Amino acid sequence: MFREEARRTFQTNVLGSTAIHTVEPKNIQAMLATQFGDFELGRMRRGVLFQLIGTGISASDGKAWEHSRAMLRPQFVKSHIADLGLQEKHIQELFRQLPTNEDGWTDQINISQMFFRFTLDFTTEFLFGTTVHSQRYLSHQVSIPEADESFPWKDLPENFDGGTKHVQKRFNLLDLYWMHNPKRFRENIKKVHEFIDFCIQDGMERAKHQESCTTSSEKKSNFLNGLITVIQDPVELRNQSLNILIASRDTTTSLVSWTFWLLAKHPNIYNQLRFHILNDFGPPEQTDRITFETLKTSKYLQYVMKEVLRLYPPIAINSRKATRDTTLPLGGGPDEKARIFIKKGQVVIFYPHVTHTLDEFWAPDASRFDPSRWADAKSGWAYLPFSGGPRTCLGQQFALAEAGYIIARMLQRFDEIKLVDPDAGPIHRPGTTDGPADYMIYFHKAPASNQ
Repeated sequence: MFREEARRTFQTNVLGSTAIHTVEPKNIQAMLATQFGDFELGRMRRGVLFQLIGTGISASDGKAWEHSRAMLRPQFVKSHIADLGLQEKHIQELFRQLPTNEDGWTDQINISQMFFRFTLDFTTEFLFGTTVHSQRYLSHQVSIPEADESFPWKDLPENFDGGTKHVQKRFNLLDLYWMHNPKRFRENIKKVHEFIDFCIQDGMERAKHQESCTTSSEKKSNFLNGLITVIQDPVELRNQSLNILIASRDTTTSLVSWTFWLLAKHPNIYNQLRFHILNDFGPPEQTDRITFETLKTSKYLQYVMKEVLRLYPPIAINSRKATRDTTLPLGGGPDEKARIFIKKGQVVIFYPHVTHTLDEFWAPDASRFDPSRWADAKSGWAYLPFSGGPRTCLGQQFALAEAGYIIARMLQRFDEIKLVDPDAGPIHRPGTTDGPADYMIYFHKAPASNQ
């Protein structure tokens, strides 16, 4: 669209509804940071999201957003997210879903679904202290002693996916979002809310029990426990928890799924990354060398994740609505060097996935997957995979640590991967984040001597 217009900022008018479209980094910086008070998410976006996630941090503006962020920020301090032991438990379950044949290769597996279920299992236990064991259902291992028969275990992944896909359809209708409200969407929402409410009720009961505990060993901490100390209303607890659950699950899944798709397309980079993983963290049995700190200092791993996020940011398209008459720095005049007027109520749509490949910042190979560019890249506002300004993603470090851990453990174990259809191009999955559609992949387990 921007190549056709040959401009970085332009206006459209569809059935009398106007929108400003921009990929200009200075305009994005203005909306998200330097002129933050001039813009908000807007009524339409809040309305699109309300049925599924209520009025939590991802769907609120003004004082309500400030209140949500103040409550949630303490839950993302390093001490709460740095322990990777819980993730290893779910990595072991993931490995059980990848048995190898005599030749060392796994059967073909739907990698997107595998990572969706992994992140759902891990994130629900991190947030609520209860996991849904969805990875076991993927391989039909449905005999789960820990399962409560009243818990909506089996269909939860499908209800999450269904709910977010319907939300995307509502987004596509803009101000007419309310016209898309099918029965299946309402059923998805009902099941998801039942799950969250179950976790909250269980968490509140455990919190009451732990108040009487006298030793730290008797007390178990999770994200919900922290929220319960500042929020007592079950509906608000559901809203905030669900906002974090969907954001955490979808963001990490998008990053990890695109990573393995790109690595399968670029075996030389896979081999280079694996060399650095083994050098930084050792063989698979040495999991103690993978920590929150060492993941951040593993340079090539960080380069790979940054490059994946550049080409496939979780939020590929975003928007803001002007709260007052204002201007943006660039886009006016024939040369786009003048400020552009934005009237109150005007919607401005911006496109991180396009900004991330502008030749001015990423040439001469802006569209090429090249992690080594990050050795000396200076991106500024031409790179915003986790947004920017006051609304920068609270869970950024949590998502990067989770994704980095998955990638490191997978490459310790597997020395080669290949796509079932190596010639297929990227196909995007509809949802609240930009992830790859279902694609099939094989993994080859490294011989013991090569691990």
